[in-house]
Amino acid sequence: MSEQRRREQRLDLTNARRLWRGWIRPRRPKLLQIGAFMLLAAAAAGSIPLLMERAVNEVAQRDISTVWLLAIAIFVLSAVKGAAGYGQTVLMQAISQRVVRDMQTTMLAHLLRSDLALFQATASGRLVSRFIVDARMLHKALVRMQTALLREVWTALILAGAMVYLDWRMSLAVFIFFPACLWPILAAGRRFKKLARASAEEMGTLAVLLGEVFNGMRLIKAFRLEAHMAARAGVSIARIENLLRSQVKRSALLPAFTAAIIGLAIATVLIYGALVAMPEGESLGRITGFLAAFFMAFQPLRNLGSLQGQLQDGLVAVERMFALLDVAPKLVDRPGARPLAISAGEIRFEQVRFTYEGGAGALQGLELMIPAGKTVALVGASGAGKTTALNLIPRFFEPQSGRVLIDGQDVSEVTLDSLRSVISLVSQDSMLFDDSVRANIAFGRLDASEAEIRSAAIAAAAHEFIEALPQGYDTMIGERGVRLSGGQQQRLAIARAILKNAPILLLDEATSALDTESEQQVQEALDRLRRSRTTLVIAHRLSTVVAADWIYVIDHGQVVESGTHEQLKAKNGTYARLARLQFRDYASDEPAELGPVARTRA
Repeated sequence: MSEQRRREQRLDLTNARRLWRGWIRPRRPKLLQIGAFMLLAAAAAGSIPLLMERAVNEVAQRDISTVWLLAIAIFVLSAVKGAAGYGQTVLMQAISQRVVRDMQTTMLAHLLRSDLALFQATASGRLVSRFIVDARMLHKALVRMQTALLREVWTALILAGAMVYLDWRMSLAVFIFFPACLWPILAAGRRFKKLARASAEEMGTLAVLLGEVFNGMRLIKAFRLEAHMAARAGVSIARIENLLRSQVKRSALLPAFTAAIIGLAIATVLIYGALVAMPEGESLGRITGFLAAFFMAFQPLRNLGSLQGQLQDGLVAVERMFALLDVAPKLVDRPGARPLAISAGEIRFEQVRFTYEGGAGALQGLELMIPAGKTVALVGASGAGKTTALNLIPRFFEPQSGRVLIDGQDVSEVTLDSLRSVISLVSQDSMLFDDSVRANIAFGRLDASEAEIRSAAIAAAAHEFIEALPQGYDTMIGERGVRLSGGQQQRLAIARAILKNAPILLLDEATSALDTESEQQVQEALDRLRRSRTTLVIAHRLSTVVAADWIYVIDHGQVVESGTHEQLKAKNGTYARLARLQFRDYASDEPAELGPVARTRA
C-alpha cells in the first residue's frame, strides 16, 4: 500500500471519529433505540429459516394444525422485522437530518466569523456547494450507513449462526464464498472515493458558473453571450454526467459480481444436498431452512456492494466540510482585548504597511490622521491603496506592521464587536438583501422601532419613493435590491447607516455608480449623515470631495499630498492634475466634458 493511500485511510478514520464524537455520539438515546430495532429485525430474520425447517417437515408429515401455527409465526416474525426496520429508518432519518442541520448551522456560524480573505480566495458557489451538495451526500451516507450497513451486518451474522445451527458442514461449504463477495467491495473503495471527490469538485465549479450567469445576466445579454455561457455550462454538466455515470457503472458492477458468487454458492449447496445430505437421511426441511437462511444472508452482502459508492460520497463530504471548518479565522479578539472606548472619534494611521497574500504591497508606511468630527477624503488612482486603508479601520484585514488608532487605541487590541459597533459603512455596492424595505433598513439596528426606521428613511431622502412602492415599507426588493434603481438602493443603504447612528462613517465610492440626478440626491443624504461624525470618504470623482475638511492624495500606498481642495489645486501636483482631467473650468470646479484621454483614465 502506498504512503498516499495510508494517509487517505488515516484521514478517513480521523474524520469518521470526529463525526462520531462531535455530531453523532451526543444522540446516544436515539442510537440505542436504533440498535434495539436492528437487533429485533435481525433476530426476527434469523428465526424465520428455523421455522421454515420445522414447517416443511410438518408439511411432509401432514400435520396441518402445526403448519398453521408455524405459518402464523412466520408471518408475525416477518411483520416484526418490517416494523423494526421502519422504526429504525425513521429514527435514523431524524438523526441524520439533525446532524446535517447542525453541521450546516456550524459551518454558517464559522463562515460568518471568518476573515474576508477567505471569501476573496473562495468563490461563493463553492461555499454554497458545501451547504447543499456535500450536506446532501453526507445525509444519504449517514442514513445508508445506519439503516443498511449496521443492519445488514447484524442480519448476516445472525443468519450465519442459523446456517451453522441447521447444518455446520453445508455452512463451511458456502462460507468460503463470503470473502469472494467482500473483496471487490473493499477493493472498489479507493476508486469510488476518487470519483466522489471529482464529482463534488465539478459540482462546485458548476455552482460558481451558474452564480456568475445569474448575477451577470444583464452583461450576458448585452454582449450576446448566451450561447457561449450555455456551452461553458454544458461542458461542466457533461463532466458531472460522465463522473456520475462512472459511479453508477461501478456501483452496479458489485451487485452483479456478488450475484454470480451467490449463484455459485447455491449450486454448491444443491450439489451437497443431493450427493451428501439426502443420502445420509437429512430432512428436506433442514435443507430448505438452510437455503432460506443462505438466501437471506447473502442479500445483505449484495446491499453492502451497492452501499460502497454512497459511503465514499459521505467520506468525501465530511472531508470537505471539516476542511472548511478547520480554516481558523486570524482576525479574532486578542487575549486581554478590551471594549473600544469612544471619546471623540479621531482615527490615526502610524507607519501602516499591508500586503495582500501573494500580491504586491498595498500600503507602504501610510501616515495620516482623521480628526474627530471632520470629513477626510482619500483620492488617487485605482490601486493606490485607498480602499485597503479604509478596510483596516474596522479590522477587515490586519496590517503587517504599524498601527491604526481610534482615540489612541490600537484597533487590534480592542474587541471586534465594540470596534464595529461604532462604525457605519456605505459602499458602492449597497448590498441589499432579498427582503422588505423595512427589514433592509432595520439591519442598521435590529431593535429599531417603526418610527425610527421611517425617520432614518426621511433623513436619507428615501421615504417618498418608499411610500410610492406597491407595498410601501413591506415591498420585497429582490436579490441585491434588483427591483430598485441605483439611487434608491444607495439611499436605503444610507438610511441603514443613519439608523445605526455610529460615530465613525466610512464612505467607499458611495456615489460612483450613479447618474447625476441620483448622485445629487444621494449626496444630499450623505451630507446629512456626515454631520457630527468622523467621516472617511473614498472617491474617484473629485466633485464629491471638494467640501471635505482635508484631502489626502494616495499613490502606491503612501501619502504624496495633503490639504484642502484649494490648497491642493494651488500646489499644481498630482491632485491638480486629477482636477484638470475632471473639471472643465479650473476655477469653477464644474464637471468637465471628458476628452478621449480623460475618458480612458476615468
